[in-house]
Amino acid sequence: MATTMNPKARLFLIVAIGGITTLGSYIWGFSQYPELADDFWGGVPKEWIPLYTGNMLFAASGFLAALALLLKTSNDVQIHKLTLPYILILLPSTLWLPLTVWLLHEPSNWLWVVIRIDLILVGIGGLMLYPPIAGAPVNKVIRTLTLIIFSFFVFQTAVLDALVWTAYFHTV
Repeated sequence: MATTMNPKARLFLIVAIGGITTLGSYIWGFSQYPELADDFWGGVPKEWIPLYTGNMLFAASGFLAALALLLKTSNDVQIHKLTLPYILILLPSTLWLPLTVWLLHEPSNWLWVVIRIDLILVGIGGLMLYPPIAGAPVNKVIRTLTLIIFSFFVFQTAVLDALVWTAYFHTV
């Protein structure tokens, strides 16, 4: 007799695997291609890089805070609906650096389009989490603080990565 996994455990597993593969892709990229480290920034002005790197800590905190809130407050139906946004965030996040390495080695317009779509999907996934966070049945202060800290994640993915980075990254 087959048993089904608890929806919260399943979502947590998806996020854990996605997080590990995303971090693994960064470890792979930076360790295998250290000579490309500066190239990964594309043409982003050097004075903006601290904004990116500083925001990454807040973005990661916001991602984790939102996950904790949603896992704690969502019912099984709501958890099921969260699968798509988290896959849209994690799968493209895992693919971004390998795709960028490929683009740097073999510049092409079609690959550039794939990377832009990849980054846009991450931003869309983040934006899709705003309504469930805003509707979470918790204290208004906790909900508001979670929305604020999660905004750093959306700023990182939907603005800095999907819009700014792509505007400055030119290889083709």
